Amino acid sequence: MKIELEMYGATYIAEMQNDEMTGEDVMELFSRLLVTAGYPPSVIRLPDDDGHYEYIAEDEEIVKRKEN
Repeated sequence: MKIELEMYGATYIAEMQNDEMTGEDVMELFSRLLVTAGYPPSVIRLPDDDGHYEYIAEDEEIVKRKEN
């Protein structure tokens, strides 16, 4: 697996030999890549809010939405 980030003429690459990574592993690897690019760890940490995505089909409609 290879993740490449190009910003302002600089390229940052994270490469792993193992392609069997979980989503959390990929997010952790990308977070470390962002830190390498100069972002502080406090900016890239994910909140502990148990957030999730739900798929809404074309024939469905949102009747209630709650935002934090």
